[in-house]
Amino acid sequence: MLHATARLPGVSLTLPADFHPVPLEADLAARVAAQTELLDALSMAAGDRREMVALYLEGLATRLRAADIAAAAFCAVRVDDHASTATLTVGFHETATTDRTLALLGTAAGLRQGGAAADVETTSFGRQPAVVWTVDVPAENPDSVAMREMQVLVQAPDVPVAVLITLATPTLQDWRLYQRLMREVCETLRLTPAAAPEQGAEAQVLLLSAPQPDVEAGASPAS
Repeated sequence: MLHATARLPGVSLTLPADFHPVPLEADLAARVAAQTELLDALSMAAGDRREMVALYLEGLATRLRAADIAAAAFCAVRVDDHASTATLTVGFHETATTDRTLALLGTAAGLRQGGAAADVETTSFGRQPAVVWTVDVPAENPDSVAMREMQVLVQAPDVPVAVLITLATPTLQDWRLYQRLMREVCETLRLTPAAAPEQGAEAQVLLLSAPQPDVEAGASPAS
């Protein structure tokens, strides 16, 4: 949870092909308008499928806003002969230090000792030092599904705030594909100096569309 006076860095990421930003506007009318614009951009005509995706977007937006997510994107494609989905989120977390090396090494050590995370590594993306790990999230109830998450934490310079980028998918047979896409996204990471707290977390994250499609062989938009 962020303190109301936290100074947040600006974040920009370039999304891979078939990933689309999820409208997270606080105002319901503005959010519905943005969802409609997205559905139109996806060339979804009126019908059951458009209504289903609209409900999915609103449910996702409600859940993510409650979790203090600053920005999110989703994809829904077909890989070979099956449907495949993933969600990418960006959030901010306060840390105990502005020392980037200390923060990342401490995070990595804590994850390794905790035992819940796998494949913990320290690396860098977009010239930013980072910690990367994987977590399996079991289904909470019969109506939910098990998820696998790849998480990347980057300590911002000069302020005690970290950026957490998460890619989650229930489609575990495509995990290697999503691992590669997540690393490609994080290589585009750019941070700008922390802004005044009154600007708000939502204004700090910019999700950009990829300039050139880079669709995995065998993948196509979900139908």
